[in-house]
Amino acid sequence: VLPVPGDGEYRRQPIHVEDFCLAGLRLLERGLSGQALDAGGAQAISMNELVKQLASALNRSPRVVHLPGWLNRGLGRLRSELDPELLSVFDTDDVADPAALTAATGIVPRSFQEGAGDLKS
Repeated sequence: VLPVPGDGEYRRQPIHVEDFCLAGLRLLERGLSGQALDAGGAQAISMNELVKQLASALNRSPRVVHLPGWLNRGLGRLRSELDPELLSVFDTDDVADPAALTAATGIVPRSFQEGAGDLKS
């Protein structure tokens, strides 16, 4: 069983750890300009699609249980280590255009599906 907050249709733009590290190294090599750069992966995908791709890469088929927003916010109020404010925006889109990072570093982030493929090896 895999709990997913909300309906799972909100989008994220995960970046592969190797792409992120290579971009960071490239920025250090070229000198930091003080410019803020978003670090997003190749494309935005829904949480439902993210779970589906990970499950496929791991040859698993979890039963996804969507948790209503009120439950997430309530848990945040009950547990001091959970920030209710952060939990209240969990089911909204959080995407980043990787174009500026790519232009500054030359690193083209791989797709989530390509990155998840690394889990098979």
